[in-house]
Amino acid sequence: MTSPATPGKILSRLHELRTREFDLSEALGRLPRQLVVHQGKLNKATKLRDENSARLKQLQVDHRAKESQIKQLTQHIEKLETQRAGLSTPKEFEAIDHEVAHERNQIAGLEDEILITLDEIEQRTGKGPELEAAITTAKNDLTEFEKNQPSIKKDLENDLASIRKQLAEEEPGLPREHAATYQRILAKQGHEAFSKVEERVCLACRTTIDMQSAGKVRRGEFLLCPGCGRMLHGVQPEEE
Repeated sequence: MTSPATPGKILSRLHELRTREFDLSEALGRLPRQLVVHQGKLNKATKLRDENSARLKQLQVDHRAKESQIKQLTQHIEKLETQRAGLSTPKEFEAIDHEVAHERNQIAGLEDEILITLDEIEQRTGKGPELEAAITTAKNDLTEFEKNQPSIKKDLENDLASIRKQLAEEEPGLPREHAATYQRILAKQGHEAFSKVEERVCLACRTTIDMQSAGKVRRGEFLLCPGCGRMLHGVQPEEE
């Protein structure tokens, strides 16, 4: 005839089941958030692509505007030089030359700006395929998640129902004199209501229990940690 399980062995099994129950509940709770995360990644990738496209379009407009300015300034310089040919006094020459020099400086500045603009246009044009690829990846990930989410949710719910069924079957095995304490600590700390003991140390709070208490846990008796109040189980024999 098989001897009944000790409270310690029951607590060890309940600890395992309660931890698994918590993990499954957390995984179920994350599913809606994961959908939001995938949608957010797609939105972000689309926004970056659109911002890059808008900036590229503005750069191209600026480039054409600067080229038009240079053309107008060049034409004006040609007119000034034509006018200069008909002048006769040094003062008139000086005025024309000053204006021509000013506009040539403007042209030089615009040409420098055009080089900077062309460099950014090249960079942003080069980023286009990368940004489009990021959108494609985000769309595919979102579609795949939406496709798999129902089956993932169903599997998690089935696993959670199975764990809760096992809990309902095994919790009554805890002696009645410990049931109220078990329920009280469980209500307060959930799956963290238990702690394993190794080498007389509670793994939850690192409190070292005395030899007498370690002996009780080793024998499978019901014992609470003096440090954190958790239900203890699993003392391993110390090496001599």
